[in-house]
Amino acid sequence: MYEELSINRMIRNLKATMRLFIDPRKGKNTQYEIVDAGMGAFSVFFTQCASFLEHQRNLKRTKGRSNAESLRNASK
Repeated sequence: MYEELSINRMIRNLKATMRLFIDPRKGKNTQYEIVDAGMGAFSVFFTQCASFLEHQRNLKRTKGRSNAESLRNASK
């Protein structure tokens, strides 16, 4: 039997898997966790955009509104 795959479940599973990765970095180059770097890479594939800003511009162009605008309006 198949379970429904929601975006939240997929992200949880992806993060759990990335936490198993060994981080071979040494020294001062460890500012970002491997999970954060992996999620950044995943977002490029998921949104099909090279950057967050490009994705927001595409949303604005195609949907008339972007997520960034929603966040900005919610904080007012």
